[in-house]
Amino acid sequence: VVPSGNFGNVLGGFYAKQMGVPIKKLLVASNENNILTEWINTGVYDIRDKELKLTKSPAMDILKSSNIERVIFSLFGAKRTKELLDDLNEKKIFEMSKDETAKLQEYFSAINSDDKYGSKIIKSFLDDGYLMDPHTATCIKAYDELREEKITTVIYSTAEWTKFSPTVLNALKQDDEKYADKEALEEISSKYKAVLPQSIKDLFTAKINHNQVIEKDNIEEEIVKFIREC
Repeated sequence: VVPSGNFGNVLGGFYAKQMGVPIKKLLVASNENNILTEWINTGVYDIRDKELKLTKSPAMDILKSSNIERVIFSLFGAKRTKELLDDLNEKKIFEMSKDETAKLQEYFSAINSDDKYGSKIIKSFLDDGYLMDPHTATCIKAYDELREEKITTVIYSTAEWTKFSPTVLNALKQDDEKYADKEALEEISSKYKAVLPQSIKDLFTAKINHNQVIEKDNIEEEIVKFIREC
């Protein structure tokens, strides 16, 4: 089970399966930007009327997943890949045939969830002693609803909870308050007995090496200046 936005980690699973790793099925978990769920379930990749939603699982906030091209190439070849991707680039939609969709579904099943679901999952799993990030939380729905057989299942946790500590604290307290990273890390660590990695602790006392802020319009000029000075 893999949380996915750009289809990168699950692509690795796809290649591993093709190489002989005994993976029965790859279960794809998406957030409210559910373009991958629609594609795998229908064979249609349609972003014409979609707007990107900013969610609590931001690494999955993607509408145009670049790695689907590699899956299509592997399954259907270069000519068909170009046809479909040209349609997507020019018309913002492509549609696979029924047979192609069935072939895709031999490898993948997909489902999506929202932030409210993820928040409940984070809290419920901490009650059992496991602290997860909001991306991993999306996988539980796929685990519960997509498994065709009750066999050993691996959930791919693509992020560590400390990276998204304000969101995790919101989930644990079931509120919508705005927390600073350090505040959230300290409260989770003290109240919920979570151990902070030393590398995270060191960040707050580390020397600041870069403190220059460059206006957007001046970026090109500053890059040229930096190159000349080197």
